[in-house]
Amino acid sequence: MKYFYLLLTTVILACTSSSGNEETTSKDEVLLYLTIRDSNYDIFKNDLKGTEVRLTTNTGFDYSPMWNEGLNKIIYYSYVNDSFQIASKDLGGRDVLLNTYGQTEFNLSPSGQFLINQVQVGDTSILILSNLRGSEVDTIASSGLYNGRAKWSWESDKIAYISDRDGNNEVFVYDLKDASTIRLTTNDTFEKYITWEVGGNRLAYTTQYYEEGTPGRNDVFVYDFSNGDTNQITDNPYNDTELAWSPISGRIAFHSTREGSDHIYVMNSDGSNQLQITNVGAYHGEPCWAWE
Repeated sequence: MKYFYLLLTTVILACTSSSGNEETTSKDEVLLYLTIRDSNYDIFKNDLKGTEVRLTTNTGFDYSPMWNEGLNKIIYYSYVNDSFQIASKDLGGRDVLLNTYGQTEFNLSPSGQFLINQVQVGDTSILILSNLRGSEVDTIASSGLYNGRAKWSWESDKIAYISDRDGNNEVFVYDLKDASTIRLTTNDTFEKYITWEVGGNRLAYTTQYYEEGTPGRNDVFVYDFSNGDTNQITDNPYNDTELAWSPISGRIAFHSTREGSDHIYVMNSDGSNQLQITNVGAYHGEPCWAWE
């Protein structure tokens, strides 16, 4: 089964490797995020020029927006009237059909072909690679008690995730080409959020660490696969979390609790030019890049 899958992957990558190239760079990027308005969470779109548009108006919670270029859709989760569903819209806020094939979660590859499912088995959460109909292709992480927060590379050829298999949360990367896994971080801190640079050359992640006399905090680090170097790109006493790396501009969007609030910021990939994007006095989180 793995050999059949790897053949499929080669074909898919040949057809979908245009993410972030000249075709996408001519498009206008926008940010999607959730925010609490009217006492519940909804998804908004922001053009980064001061215009914010509300995309969902459900009475329940809408969360975890995911943009899929292959499908040209926003995929998100919605909880209304004690009912959970996977929903989909276009960037204009119009409902669009999405065949979820009965899946209970929809962490879809950018190629639109495969899913990563986080499954609870006893006390352990494991990560399973499957096709759209739920047929298992490979179990990519099953050691330890927790394996989760899986993130696809833009090229759909790698999956980064968090695992506590060695005692605390670390970043691991699964390579679909040869079904191999490497450990990226080795420390006593706790990694949590992950995002890929287009091309797969670098990966950004957050680390929660503690310093004497200061509360727990999260900062953003970038790992470079070409030389193995790790660089810290944010450094403040608050939490910088929930990352999203743009395949168009190369900027990183993130949620931060600085200034005693919860807003979305963007910055260059070296941490420079940090700009606050949201301004309404409410919670903002889970940023996601899309383009029109």
